This record gives sequence, structure tokens and C-alpha cells, in this order.
Amino acid sequence: MSDERIRLKLKAAGYSRTATGIHLKLRRMKFKHDPSFYSANGLAQALGIDSHAVSRWIRRGHLRAQRRGTARGEQQHGDIYLIREKDVRRFILEHPTEIDLRKVDQLWFLDLLTNGFVRSA
Repeated sequence: MSDERIRLKLKAAGYSRTATGIHLKLRRMKFKHDPSFYSANGLAQALGIDSHAVSRWIRRGHLRAQRRGTARGEQQHGDIYLIREKDVRRFILEHPTEIDLRKVDQLWFLDLLTNGFVRSA
């Protein structure tokens, strides 16, 4: 959705935000135009945790991810992970104690768990 569309949805839900404020928040959280994939860093910021925790979950097999396929070397901290939205949802449902709900962006979290229902309401 566009920043203005998000502003109107928030206004309908009783929240007052400017389109610029929404744009800056999305930028700070590193959200992309394709919300079906997250980077490890972007997901960590949305969850309010350190990106090393997300990488640890991936290495342990708790969170499914695939490599992006870039030519980044070890000095550049390796290739970037792409994490599908459905895999994030599955991880949260299977490992709810790993998430500190006080640090999570609430609207994003509800939208993720309801598979976009909050977005369309």
C-alpha cells in the first residue's frame, strides 16, 4: 500500500499519522515494496531484536530462509537471507516465547499473523 493509503487505514482505526511519518517509519524498519520477503536485518528490526538472533534461528533450523544469491564475501558478512512471510508466521506460531511483544511493531505483527486481514479491514 502507499503511504497515503496506510495513513487512511490508520485514521479509520483511530490513529493519527502523517504520510511522511509513515514513510519514515517504514524506511527506518527497512520495509520494502514486496512485503512477502524480509531480510534478516529487516525482520530483526520489525521484531525489535538484534539481527544476530534471527541469523541464529536460521542456523538452528527454526526459521526457514534462503540465500539471496549475491556475491558477498565473508568480510561483507556473507550472503543476505531472504525470509518468506509465511515462514515468519510459522516461526512465530511455533516459537512464541522467542518474541518480546513489547518491542514488536503492533500493527505489523497483527497484519502478519492475520495474513493481511488487518490491512484490509
